[in-house]
Amino acid sequence: MRKKGRNEKTAETIVATEPTATPEVVVETEKGAELGQEQVIEQPEEKPEAKPKQSPEENAEQARIRRERERQMDLEKRELETVIRITGGVNPYTQEKIEDKTDLDEFYLMKEIEKDGGDPITDYARYQKQKRKEEKEDRKSVV
Repeated sequence: MRKKGRNEKTAETIVATEPTATPEVVVETEKGAELGQEQVIEQPEEKPEAKPKQSPEENAEQARIRRERERQMDLEKRELETVIRITGGVNPYTQEKIEDKTDLDEFYLMKEIEKDGGDPITDYARYQKQKRKEEKEDRKSVV
């Protein structure tokens, strides 16, 4: 390691441990030759380039996508609420509480197994495996 000379500049980075309004600041200190005093010179951080403004068409497309996503989330929420209301919030096949989309998917698959003439409890793993295979094949055919 090389030792610093008397008049060499050193760079220090001060990083706030708590969120503050002030950005990270790079500070250079210059040690005084005779008195050993430090002179603090602050250098403002370079401002990042501003993002180019979206065109009205891009803005409209982003808004449309956001609205569609919000609509889809609302539909899924309503579907879950409806099934919970109809079933009393309990999967009739497992007697487990229906709380989220995963529970809802399980209920639908068990209902499909019963419709196909199978036993929802004993045939569940086989149907689930088959469904995953079909989804994987669908993804391959899309790509």
